[in-house]
Amino acid sequence: MTKIVSLWEFSGSSARFGISEVLRISPRFYWYIRTCSIITKLSETANKLLPGVRARLVGIKFNAPEEASMFKTKFFLSFLLIFTFIIGCKSQADKDFAEVDKLIDSDRCSDAIQIATKGIEKYPNDARFYYNRGYCYLSTSLYKAKEDFSNCIRIDPKYHNGYYGLAMVYEKEGQLDLAEKNYNKAIEMVSDNERKSTFLSGLASLYYHKKDFKKAIETIKKAIELNDDAVFYESLGFYLLADGQKKEAEAVWMKAINEKQFSQIASKHSTYYYLARYYFQEKDYKKSKENIEKAIELAPSNNQYVWFFNQVKPYVK
Repeated sequence: MTKIVSLWEFSGSSARFGISEVLRISPRFYWYIRTCSIITKLSETANKLLPGVRARLVGIKFNAPEEASMFKTKFFLSFLLIFTFIIGCKSQADKDFAEVDKLIDSDRCSDAIQIATKGIEKYPNDARFYYNRGYCYLSTSLYKAKEDFSNCIRIDPKYHNGYYGLAMVYEKEGQLDLAEKNYNKAIEMVSDNERKSTFLSGLASLYYHKKDFKKAIETIKKAIELNDDAVFYESLGFYLLADGQKKEAEAVWMKAINEKQFSQIASKHSTYYYLARYYFQEKDYKKSKENIEKAIELAPSNNQYVWFFNQVKPYVK
């Protein structure tokens, strides 16, 4: 008797393997099973929509069950090989992207640009490499940075980092209204709270440059609601001080230093520096000296802190 074997029928039988057993062999098999499950669902839907017509992408006739079984085995191995290759490529892209990230974190932007460029050549539809390269270009070529961020959006119109990058470019160019528009676009699209708080912080900085201190304060508070990070308290204090709310600024900085866990040591010593400047303006030179000394203790090679210390020193007996 002639037997018909379709790709969907074969995939349906594969999808019924035990997931726990597959994961025991290899986690990559999980995605294979997920794909087969989707294919099976599509097959069932097609059969309901097309009564009397079997949902077959490829129909191959076999004269013996052994031939059908062999076909299933070969197809399974071929499909698995192709799928594993795809997953492997994705994993390599992630590794290459992580390497670029590491270089940027180490302030090695020249090297990061080279690796990101190679990544763009290998993965032309991966917006992440364009974003990282554009980020590096922010300090050397706004034109190239804008081009890379625009390519991010070309590849994926919903890629929030692309809009964030454009916002930073426009802000540096002095096109503040365009910068605000792109910050808001990025904030609207991002779902991750930590990333959204970063975008809100950028928008707050923009409002500060526009001298809209009330909006800067309001926006940075929204960032704090999403991500209770001391870095944002540093900025909040600065915006409060600019708005003339001196005591509030002092309270925020003191609260941050005493209660918050600083994720970056730079935030702590710069906060001490802001406090030192604040106390100097208030003619409380003793407290100013105490705080600048704490800043220097954390960052002894910071020439700005050393210079300010020398300005304060003569006022303290």
